[in-house]
Amino acid sequence: MLYQDFQQSYGKDDPDRLVWQLSSERMNPAGVDPAFLARMRRRLDPMRYARLFDAEFSEDVGVFLPGHVLEAAVQTGVTMRPPESVDHITQREELRSLSFRGVTAWDFLVSCAVFGALVLMTTTDSSGQEAAKWLAGTWKGKSPSPAGLGRTDIHEVVFRENGTFKREVQSARGGLVTVVGTWKASLDEVTLEGLYQGNLDVSGRKFVLVLRRTGEDQLQGEAVSPADGKTIPILIKRVK
Repeated sequence: MLYQDFQQSYGKDDPDRLVWQLSSERMNPAGVDPAFLARMRRRLDPMRYARLFDAEFSEDVGVFLPGHVLEAAVQTGVTMRPPESVDHITQREELRSLSFRGVTAWDFLVSCAVFGALVLMTTTDSSGQEAAKWLAGTWKGKSPSPAGLGRTDIHEVVFRENGTFKREVQSARGGLVTVVGTWKASLDEVTLEGLYQGNLDVSGRKFVLVLRRTGEDQLQGEAVSPADGKTIPILIKRVK
């Protein structure tokens, strides 16, 4: 829906809708730490960084075919076609020789020809399965509160094997802060993307956190306070 609004109204004289596109740094220069953006630029691949911090639209990570390719191949208004003679063996061998870029460590796609139709199947690779195994469960930790004065925030993150998470922070200055969303992980790093909930001051804001696996049951990274943009070191450990 957002992308459709962007296509229809961005850069156009639309009497009903105002659309703009700005990076995190330009949208909130006083609240975003340039050092944090620099670290994220080094850690994330260019496509993911552009999507998260430069307000660039992109295909979902691991997408098989880009949207514009699919749109170009679709003929609207056609609901039925007569049967055609197809060399299934030749088509199958051609499909096997194709190579696609952009496949992530979590998913790869297999293509095959069945009765002349292209069937796409998503298969999870072993690294994605291993990531789900070591990550799933409850993790807890503490971090210095942005409020200072030696106070601490208490963190709890529950990772589920279906790729979702719930993060709760008992903030020293703002009470309970909750985030829900999805995670994607390799064998040594996990990226969390979600939205803040509950707290009226930050509810609905986007949340992004990259954590590195620094021990068998330990994750470490840096978060940005939604209240003032301060960078907060995060260290959480698996609950036994």
